Amino acid sequence: MKRFIFIAIAALLPIGLLAQTFSAPHLEAAASKLKLDSLKLRPDSLPMVKHLVRDDKDIAIRFTEKGEIDHIGIPLFSLETRLLQPSPVYDFLEYATLDRIFKVNDNTLKLEDVKFTTGSWNTLPGILNKSDGSAINNINDKSYMVEWLKEGQQVAALQFPINYELLANSEREEMEKRFVKELRDFSNDKTSAPRIDSERLAKTDNPDLLVLKGQTYYIDAVNNNRYVIVHSVTDTTDTESSDNQILEYKLIYDRHNAAESLANLMVEPDMEVRDDSIRLNVKYYNYKRDTLQVSVRDFLSYCIKEGCTPFFGIQKEEGDNITGSLFLVNKASGYAHIANVECNTANLFSEQPLLEATIFMFTPTSNIKNLFAKPDLNNYIGRKYIK
Repeated sequence: MKRFIFIAIAALLPIGLLAQTFSAPHLEAAASKLKLDSLKLRPDSLPMVKHLVRDDKDIAIRFTEKGEIDHIGIPLFSLETRLLQPSPVYDFLEYATLDRIFKVNDNTLKLEDVKFTTGSWNTLPGILNKSDGSAINNINDKSYMVEWLKEGQQVAALQFPINYELLANSEREEMEKRFVKELRDFSNDKTSAPRIDSERLAKTDNPDLLVLKGQTYYIDAVNNNRYVIVHSVTDTTDTESSDNQILEYKLIYDRHNAAESLANLMVEPDMEVRDDSIRLNVKYYNYKRDTLQVSVRDFLSYCIKEGCTPFFGIQKEEGDNITGSLFLVNKASGYAHIANVECNTANLFSEQPLLEATIFMFTPTSNIKNLFAKPDLNNYIGRKYIK
């Protein structure tokens, strides 16, 4: 009984009076260094960004929809820039500037890869009022160059490597644990059938099957194509015409085209498959193991929300068994999650479809490039379907 009373009371408390949570340890360290008490950390609404001043420096604190703090930094980029050109660079540099100015982290080597060509860390606070805007350039997917300009002249400029641990201000093991935790709690409640542009459809080896071509990842067989079936249906809105048949395009999902159905399920988060799930056998970088089971929709949607693009390739088909590789690539941060997927067609098309997968998180994309350079892999993932 006491437990229920506590839960009821907690639900009535203002957000700021509950224990504040942070999405990563470095943010909690920043809050502690800045001596941000519960009143300073109380959002007026959710989600939101709250601003305060410390030693004449503007500090931005961002809260999630659940009230968790997922960013603390010195503002360097306009809201318009953040919305129009999403990038992991913004949070990284804003926190890094806060770190250097307020000495949150005593390890001065942590940001040694950030090289200034104009200005310094001390130049960046207040840069929004000293410049006309910023520009971020990706140099051969190896490094970022960031500059702020005033009347065409550089006010500040710096360069750093595209490294996901650097960009996240976190170690790989910490990022892996956060990925699993957040995926367990994530739910995509949005339901919307994917729109199919019939003018972009191409023929496949199967005359009854069309393909909506997507992007490829290193080799043609690893892609995010969608496979489509077309059939004629009656247009119930047209009551005057005697010929009221129209063509309907739908992403295929049937046992006669099992491999293409699996490919659709692996790259399209809005596939209409009821009660589907994927059991992820998690292999951490430190050799620890974990298991979680979520819907495929939630799995893909969460990874896409984090900036990943899905690519899938069939490895082999033996009877009713299909195996393939799913690459969830975050090009902007320089990593990919790799899931080796296995399924049996009986499970895939049952009332509660279940996939099995082994997942390796936060693999550097440079390592994946070396993997595709092996000649045997080009033959191993070899089903393309496209004429």
